[in-house]
Amino acid sequence: MSIEERPKRLPPQHPDFRGGYDLVEHIFRAIAFSRFTFGPGVRTEALCKHIEKELKEIQADPFDVREWIDIIVLGIDGAWRCLQDTELTTVQKAQLIAETLQSKQRENEGRKWPDWKTVPEGTPIEHVRGGE
Repeated sequence: MSIEERPKRLPPQHPDFRGGYDLVEHIFRAIAFSRFTFGPGVRTEALCKHIEKELKEIQADPFDVREWIDIIVLGIDGAWRCLQDTELTTVQKAQLIAETLQSKQRENEGRKWPDWKTVPEGTPIEHVRGGE
């Protein structure tokens, strides 16, 4: 991964500059860290086991924001690993993951959801299926 491949930051005076956190840069760094630290490969089974471990830690302490973030970090790791065998550059993979996150949020916002007040505590709130 060369320095030329890194996402380009816009200067503050650029008309498209929005400031704040750069998710694509973060994902790019996460990919580089993961590839160096954990090696290549899809690693689905290991990632799922790690997510299961983190979920148990969340159940033990649901107010530990760092454990919730561990799930996000592991999800990003799984997302780039499923793109490994594509011809995309690392920047393109990071951009695709960020765009997919945004797209999935929009998709969920467009779905029909039950009134959360009618769903028993401890029951997942799933979108209404059918007719999508």
